[in-house]
Amino acid sequence: MGERYLRSTVTALQARAVFAQGRLDEAYELTELAEDLAGADDVETQAAWRSVRAVVLANRDQFEEAKPLAQEALQLLLDIDSAVMKVEALADLAEVFGRTGHEGAAWRSPRHASSRR
Repeated sequence: MGERYLRSTVTALQARAVFAQGRLDEAYELTELAEDLAGADDVETQAAWRSVRAVVLANRDQFEEAKPLAQEALQLLLDIDSAVMKVEALADLAEVFGRTGHEGAAWRSPRHASSRR
């Protein structure tokens, strides 16, 4: 059996880099691989693939699929110490909701999620 923990994280990070290059199909495929490799307890990777997939879907105008993924990504990160990951998830959530014309909803979601902790 090969190593999966680090590989899943690197794959999710690679998906973000590939998305930034505008290669949506490849980014989506990498999120699928990261999802397959990530352990259920690997919160950072679980959040990362969801967040990247959400922005890919939003860029494809698949908002109903994108919104819950972006929200789940942020929810997963609420109890960890990584400010960078939280900012990325917030930015991705804002992009998803911004593309739907509901920017205000993006900023209400994190507050609502954090109050449910």
